This record gives sequence, structure tokens and C-alpha cells, in this order.
Amino acid sequence: MKPKGVFKMHRWEQWGSIFPLVMGVVLVVLSSAVPGTTRADGGDPNLVHACVNPSGLTRIVGPPDPCRPNEETFHWPKPVGPASVEVDCALGQKIAEALESPGNPLTITVKGTCNENVTVARDTVTLQADPPASGTVNGPDPALATIRVAGQDVLIDGLRVTGGRNGIEAVGAVRLLIQNCTVESTGRNGITFDQGANGVVDHCTVQNNLFRDGIAVVNGSTAIVTRNTITGNGRRGVHLFQNSNALIGITSTSQAAGNTITDNGGRGISIVVGSSASIGANMISRNGTASNPDASQRGGVVVFQATADIVGGNTISDNAGSGILVISGNAVVGDPGFISTSANTITGNGAGVIMPGFGDGGVFAFQAASVNIREATINGNTGNGVTAQLRSTVQLRGGSTVNNNTGSGILMNLGSGLLFDTSVGSITVMGNTVSALLCNLPEASVFPFPVAASGLTIVGTIICSSF
Repeated sequence: MKPKGVFKMHRWEQWGSIFPLVMGVVLVVLSSAVPGTTRADGGDPNLVHACVNPSGLTRIVGPPDPCRPNEETFHWPKPVGPASVEVDCALGQKIAEALESPGNPLTITVKGTCNENVTVARDTVTLQADPPASGTVNGPDPALATIRVAGQDVLIDGLRVTGGRNGIEAVGAVRLLIQNCTVESTGRNGITFDQGANGVVDHCTVQNNLFRDGIAVVNGSTAIVTRNTITGNGRRGVHLFQNSNALIGITSTSQAAGNTITDNGGRGISIVVGSSASIGANMISRNGTASNPDASQRGGVVVFQATADIVGGNTISDNAGSGILVISGNAVVGDPGFISTSANTITGNGAGVIMPGFGDGGVFAFQAASVNIREATINGNTGNGVTAQLRSTVQLRGGSTVNNNTGSGILMNLGSGLLFDTSVGSITVMGNTVSALLCNLPEASVFPFPVAASGLTIVGTIICSSF
């Protein structure tokens, strides 16, 4: 005869806090049959056992205890608590096998070098090195990521990751934290967030991934990138693509936590196609080391059909192309709403441009771009300090200097316009080699005109008209 009671165990983990309180026989009145259970003889210590009589009265019993003649036996898996597993790669042990262990959360400690491509498809997993920074995961299959994460709340701590297609690849992962890691010598990107993944990369070294990018955030993904060294990668240091978003050098609480992004083959930071980023407190220097005739691929920060808030505290220096290049996009340079300073230094950029005139100098706005500059030091660049071409607009606001650049201080060209705003501080333009301010065609103009306003100092040739 079937029991009349019900035994709802949709969330087995809730029983973990009840079982320690059970002393002897526990009686539970049920209202319908037990879902998803099977009969058992009561002999498996990994199961919870119960005896149900025809009235629906259920007794939880020990594994060796028999049910009475008028009772039926049911069982379900015991809830499993936290578990820790050590993987010694020198003994041939595998991370993939450890990931099949019961336990939630599960901590896997890696010793030595494991040659395997690993997929983490479960939640609340920690992969950590013992001792820190000594455990290595090397992906032998170049068609697969070395570590692929698809679960939630995964932590990768202190590992060295090499080989594979991408070093660490988050595919739809939620709240992935990568910290204290070194990711290098992969087949493509060092770290990739893809298909709406989100997470944090903190205190890592991402270097010498020679065929693509250091960190790529693509296809609707979101990342916070803080306190990392991102260097020597073949293409871009940090790349955002296709409606993705990032905080770069800024924590989730708007605190400064800058990265060092240097000596990458292409752009230091690339923000393209519907993406957006807030960028603060970073050292972005000497990027664009690869021989590439396209100057747009060699800038410090490049924004294409996207949006950037370059909030402050950044030093953007000695990049082969423009310090900041905005193409058909929008950028704010200096934002007092973030971190403690809105001042940016943009210096020594543009010397690697093969054909000067596009993508060189300090700040370059091209093809209906809009750039708002505040509290910026734009000095000593090869080319113009500030350039706007093809109906682009520039607002140059208080606290800024545009000095000692090898071209003009400011060039407005092909229908572009400039607005000076000294309401929040003074502006100085002086010491530039060609001219202080040049509007190259009648369609380009400046306001206020004549160029005279309280707090505005321009020394050098001015050739420009009004709006």
C-alpha cells in the first residue's frame, strides 16, 4: 500500500542544519508520496534513510536499521558540505578528476604542473596553488582553453596558466574572480570574458600572449580589471568588443586601483562597437610596438564607435600612436565624479606613426567624434596636442595645458569645432612648434571668438574663424 504522506526534498541542502539535531527516531508527517526517491535496504551510509507506514508517518532511521513489516523504505542523498581536494600533478593526479568530487563549496589545491585542459562547469569552486604562485596548469590542446569556466562563484587564485587557446576563458560565467595569477604564453588571449560573462581580474600578470590580447571582454560581457600588469601581448593590452563593459583601474566602489599596461603590440586599451569603459589611475605606455602601418592600431587608448570615461589619474605616455584616439565615438577625459583626481597626463605619444597626420599626437578626434577634456596635461607629443577632423567636436575645459607639442597645439579640420570653457579653471596653450591654434578650412571654427576669455592663455599663431 502506498504512503499517503508527502516528503518534499527539493532543496536537499536545507537538511544539513537539521540532521545534527536528530537524536534517535524523528517523526515527520507527510501529505503525499516522496518524489524522486527509490527503495533501499538501508545499508548505504551515504544516503538518508526513512521508513514510511500506510498512514504516511515517516521515520528517519540509521543505515543498518530495518523498517517494520508494514513500512516501505525510501532514501535520498545526504547533503554534502564543504570539501577540499589536493591535486599533486607530479603524481599524475588530475584537476578534472578532482572536479568530480562531492562537496559544496569545493576547494582544489594544485601542486606542480598539470598538463590538461580543464572545464569548470559547476558552482562555488576554488582552484588555488600550493604554495602560492607555484601551481601551474598548462593546456596541451591548442584548440581548447587551458581553463574554461562556465559556473558561478568560481575563484582562481595564485595559479600560473599557460598553453591552450585562451589561458582562462569565462563563457557565461557569473562572478568569476581571478587573482594573484600569471597568465602567459597562450595560443590566443590571456584571459577572455565571453557570452555575457562577468568577473574580476585583480593582482595578476598577463604577459607574452603573442598572438592576441592580454584581456578580452567580448559579446556582452563585463569585467573589473584592477592592479594588474598587462604587458608584451601580441595585439592589445585590454580589448572590449560588442556591447561589453569594464572598469579598468577602478574598483566597484570607485576607488583607484590602477593597472600597468605597457609594451603591447597594438593598442594599450581598445574599446569598440557599442562597448564602454571607465578608465582610471593606469600607467598606459609604450604600446604599439608591432610594425603596423595603421596608426589607429597603435594608440594608448582607442575608442571606436564606443564610449570611454577616462576619469583621471592616468599617465598615457610614449605610445606609438595617439595617446587617446576617438573614432565615431565619445570620450570624457577628466571626470571629477570618479576617484580622487580627474587629472590625466598625455605625453610623448605619436612618434611611431609612419604617415603623420592621422592617429598621432596627444588627443585625436575623428569622424564625428566628441571629446570633452578637463584637467589634462597634453604636452610633448609628436604631432598636434589636440586634433579634430571630419566634423568632430572638442570641449577643452579648465585645468588643462596643451604645450610643447611638435605640431600645432590645437588643430580643427574639415568641419570640426572647438569650445573653450574656463568656468572650472584656466587653460594654457603655448610652446607648440607649428601654431597655437589652427582651423585648417573655413568650415572649422572655435568659440569664443576672438579667442579671448578670462583664464585662457594662448601663445603663438592663431588662424581660425568663429562658428
